[in-house]
Amino acid sequence: KACKFTKRRRGGQHTATTTTTTTVIMISSMNTSGPTISPMFLCGDSTPLFSAAFFVEVVGVAAHATGRRPVAVYLGAANGDDADHFEIFCAAVQTLRVPLQPHHVRAASAGAAEVLLVEEAALVVLAGGDVQLGWRAFVSSGLDLALRRAAATGAVLLGISAGAIHLGTHG
Repeated sequence: KACKFTKRRRGGQHTATTTTTTTVIMISSMNTSGPTISPMFLCGDSTPLFSAAFFVEVVGVAAHATGRRPVAVYLGAANGDDADHFEIFCAAVQTLRVPLQPHHVRAASAGAAEVLLVEEAALVVLAGGDVQLGWRAFVSSGLDLALRRAAATGAVLLGISAGAIHLGTHG
């Protein structure tokens, strides 16, 4: 479904409004014991993170409904684990009506505790960036398997750009 989002940027005394249309695809998975509500959101860019109608009312509600560990994991391997992008993620998580603790899991240093955190989290967001860089990091750290287990057990997964490709191809 195509969603229309409006961003407003203030500069001096002028207010400029730009309208961006991005496509958000929602996929629910099935398993052999019946339907599992494991929504997977594939986003072309990060615009939906700033839309209360989408991020708060859809993603946040879905994450809360999972009954899973109240954690929101950010996987930024595709962008080199840029700290500024994690801060944007934290700001978006703070808008949710349910308390989720944000965590930045870095694939390069992920151990057993981080893999388990991804598997148990209510929400896992895969950032955009370089598809190959991100996927190589996930495979070398075991996070690719953790993502599959998270999807199979009901986590809400949201991929942005390259992150959407990771989920669409391998998740």
